[in-house]
Amino acid sequence: MSNFVTLSFDPASPTEFVEFWRRGYRAKVATYDQNIRENQPLSTDNVVALMRWKAGNRFAAAAEGFARAVPVELLNASREAKVPLTDEAVRDLYDRITSALHAEDLGWTEAIVWRLFLCHLAQPQSIPIYDRYVWRAWGFITEWIEPHHYLELPATLDTYLEFRRWWNDAVQSDGLDRRRFYQALMAFGQFLSNRWGRLLR
Repeated sequence: MSNFVTLSFDPASPTEFVEFWRRGYRAKVATYDQNIRENQPLSTDNVVALMRWKAGNRFAAAAEGFARAVPVELLNASREAKVPLTDEAVRDLYDRITSALHAEDLGWTEAIVWRLFLCHLAQPQSIPIYDRYVWRAWGFITEWIEPHHYLELPATLDTYLEFRRWWNDAVQSDGLDRRRFYQALMAFGQFLSNRWGRLLR
């Protein structure tokens, strides 16, 4: 008996997309779950653990420096604000985090992913996690991605704010679980970025 197969990518509903792709998510979530403390204040230790989780072992020391440079009171103040934060409030939070990093001589990178992760910690309900894989998945789903984007990294806050509006609309209109939606986008973006993903490009 033969077992020749092909991959079939038929259009799916947002819920079907999430249920299919989140099965490919491989990151360990225990550290995130133990430290995100939604609806409660964060401690500096929580922020350090979460930044190290996001950065992975290779960049753990640098991530800890980022975590300690931003006053935890700044993050907790946003947790007390009305959900969702406006675009202007997210921009202000991002700028304050950037200023805190520059004050500790951590402005050596213009990469936005870690700064936005700190914003996410400040209000996880309405500021989704953002990275190259989520960015690519969003680009594919909304049909703006082009081949050169697979060689680039997300670079602008304005683009993130567009993503955030799309994300929050999808969560609200389709009743998606935020955590599972992120996991599905991450897994799909990783798939798009590997050699098998070229079948869809």
